[in-house]
Amino acid sequence: MIPMADLFLTGPLSLLTAYLLFIKKNSGILLGLITSGTYLLGSVLVFIMIFWKGFPYPIELVIPSASGFCIGLAFCWQTLKKYKKLS
Repeated sequence: MIPMADLFLTGPLSLLTAYLLFIKKNSGILLGLITSGTYLLGSVLVFIMIFWKGFPYPIELVIPSASGFCIGLAFCWQTLKKYKKLS
């Protein structure tokens, strides 16, 4: 289920976000926050699934989820920090 969501939802959203941020559109920031939220939600769902099943769990499930979680948090933190300085 999760790889299909990455293929059909998160992948195209990430590409569209990267394009809009590259051409410096304000909608790219909004779409980036939405995409980051998708990464955070997907990562949390994977972490819940891993901890629900218990140890031992394959490290191949933890690394992509942890990186998606870090990317989502970093983008949200950077964006919110930038707009807090403006107000």
